Amino acid sequence: GYVIKEGFNGLRRAALSSVVAVTIISIALSFLSFFMMITYNISHVIEDIRSRVELEAFLDKSYDTEASGKIQQALVQMAGVESVSFVSKADAAKILKSVMGENDIFDLVGSNPLPASFKIRLKTEFRNLKDVNAVAQEIEKINGVEEVNYQKELLRMLDEKIDTYNYISLGLGCI
Repeated sequence: GYVIKEGFNGLRRAALSSVVAVTIISIALSFLSFFMMITYNISHVIEDIRSRVELEAFLDKSYDTEASGKIQQALVQMAGVESVSFVSKADAAKILKSVMGENDIFDLVGSNPLPASFKIRLKTEFRNLKDVNAVAQEIEKINGVEEVNYQKELLRMLDEKIDTYNYISLGLGCI
């Protein structure tokens, strides 16, 4: 009881300096909490964008569904691959029809020219440009894979913006 009583007496004796100290501490903690909320929200948005990154490996047109099983096994066993889903030629045609809004889109060509493909999702730690490039190069080496597409420009821009943001946040944190 004595310590608490003397603490309040000290606050009354030096009221101005106590108010100034409490105000400065409140402002500093407000800035810190505001900075932490901004950092958390930006990190959350970045992870949300990165979670949508997918690679699409298009197969050679000569490969059928049975042969694609071997390719799928090779993809699943690769480092960094979280999940693999097969998109058949018929599924690709359905997706294109739904996007284009045309029912008779293949009547002009006479057949389905779209190749079968695999949609590949990567593990969280592999969702940056450097690692995605490395995984894409490994996928292209697999026999039967004709081409690998992914959002290279989005990843490049995102990595650049993240680096800029990290430098700015480090500077503001120091200040």
